[in-house]
Amino acid sequence: MRPMSVAAELLRVVYPGVCVALVGLEALFLTIFPDLLKKKWKLSVAIGLAFVLTCGEILVLTEDHHETEAKEQAALYQHAQDMKGIFGRFARVDQEMSSLLHNERLVRRTDNPLKERAFDLSSSILRFLIDRAAPPGYGQGGFGDTPFGDVSVDTEDYDRKTLERYSSVYKPQVATLYGILNERGLQDEQLRSENETPANLFSVKDIADRLSALANQLH
Repeated sequence: MRPMSVAAELLRVVYPGVCVALVGLEALFLTIFPDLLKKKWKLSVAIGLAFVLTCGEILVLTEDHHETEAKEQAALYQHAQDMKGIFGRFARVDQEMSSLLHNERLVRRTDNPLKERAFDLSSSILRFLIDRAAPPGYGQGGFGDTPFGDVSVDTEDYDRKTLERYSSVYKPQVATLYGILNERGLQDEQLRSENETPANLFSVKDIADRLSALANQLH
């Protein structure tokens, strides 16, 4: 191991104040035994040792400051990432609400049963996403993991479970309805592909939007 690496490791091990304490012990020792300073070489050793310990304390404090600063920067970065995720979820829910309201307006203007069925399924998927974004126990519309708010909604595992529930509840319904629309001459290859293998929650929202848009082409 190189000398610089050894020094860096020592600085991480030694706590701030240790070198100052050693200088104090040296001063106390020389006060009790003043005769030790009568010889010049011993005096030089004492001064040199005090100088080395003082420099060591400065280096330890500098290293501690850098380490503290690095931890603070890491904490700030993590906080920024967390806030980005939170705002991203709020933005996604806002988009889902907008799509849901759009579907409701379309339903009120149609008398076509197949159109209405597609709009209803699209709205149901959007409500499912909105419900899953709510903390468990606070209006998850029967899709909550538990009756209490003890499950985080912002983890990859939670999103994976949401995709699994979509696949078990909505995927077959979308596939069936798309088949009917396809027989009527309406096609959307991306809708079919995303429903087969939804990559994430944005894909699920896109499926709901595309299903509504495709159905709106019915006359």
